[in-house]
Amino acid sequence: MGGLLPSGQPWAMSIDEAVAAARTGTVFTSAAPAGTIAAVRVVQPQGRPAFLQTVPDSDPANNLFRLPNCP
Repeated sequence: MGGLLPSGQPWAMSIDEAVAAARTGTVFTSAAPAGTIAAVRVVQPQGRPAFLQTVPDSDPANNLFRLPNCP
């Protein structure tokens, strides 16, 4: 998971690091090319590893699985 900070500096972290950060209060969002933004949350299915998911909205372009992989 990664992106650009407001300063334009790139950042990246593993999914496990992002899940841990989200659980301690770090707020993540996902932005579509058109500019719509979706909140990202931690999902913990019973008996399965936690993962990140965008909060459902009307723009599928900002869903995490639609974004390119980090280099």
